[in-house]
Amino acid sequence: MTASDTEGKSYVVSDGMPPRAFHFTTTDGQHTRERVVDVPDLGPSSGFVAELWRDSAGGAVDGTHDPVSGDEPFTPNVKPGQVVLRQVSYGPGYRSPMHRTSSLDFNVVVAGSVTFILSSGRGIVMEQGDSVVIPATEHAWLAGPDGCTVSVVNVGMVSEFDSNWD
Repeated sequence: MTASDTEGKSYVVSDGMPPRAFHFTTTDGQHTRERVVDVPDLGPSSGFVAELWRDSAGGAVDGTHDPVSGDEPFTPNVKPGQVVLRQVSYGPGYRSPMHRTSSLDFNVVVAGSVTFILSSGRGIVMEQGDSVVIPATEHAWLAGPDGCTVSVVNVGMVSEFDSNWD
């Protein structure tokens, strides 16, 4: 993250592992999430999410504080008007549960491949550089044989839908 000093000159505020990073696993339909300080090794039943930016639901961005600090647990939902930037990595063959968030999600595959699965059963294979916009639509992810990394921007919106992944 960058900011500007009192003279208007830009500088780096933080560099390295973000303070909000989580390792998650799915085993026998049970989902666990734990906060981590290093990127974990990922297997077929696990993934990793790092929150790189999280504003305060429409609050001003002034660069004087770290917008991703905080001890609250991970949740895929964001508040109406809030913007969150996440980097999500899935281990080879990882399949997320079918879920729907109450946000408008912009997803770009930055490494590997993943199948984007809709509740209708249709799946679309996505590779590096492919993107999809998900407006509170039920979906799941199935990582390719080498796993994948997806950059995600979540924009919170007022919605009748609650995540069934919390």
